[in-house]
Amino acid sequence: MNGFRYGVSNYRGLIALVRIIATTVELLIVLRVLLIFFSASTSAPFVQWINELTNPLLSPFVNMFPSVNVGDDFVIEFYALFAIIVYAFVGYLVTEVLRIYANHRANRESKKE
Repeated sequence: MNGFRYGVSNYRGLIALVRIIATTVELLIVLRVLLIFFSASTSAPFVQWINELTNPLLSPFVNMFPSVNVGDDFVIEFYALFAIIVYAFVGYLVTEVLRIYANHRANRESKKE
């Protein structure tokens, strides 16, 4: 196959990209959870920006679990916490599938030689 070898090293960039995307998504949602927990003003531009970024990411999870008021000022969005777990798991799953596929492909190529 024109001398091009497949293996884990060829998929490292893709695996790193998946990890970066998953980590970024998780961090954005964590930031949103903290802003909401500490009752950050929704009229602040930064809070609006974080909410606009995370709304599409959280839309599949909204109303899955109720938000809970802790005291008078603190709110916990359990659906957002669940979303963090789901995105972390999906990121892990995708990177493992890529790693397994790369190893399988490398083993197949090495047997051909």
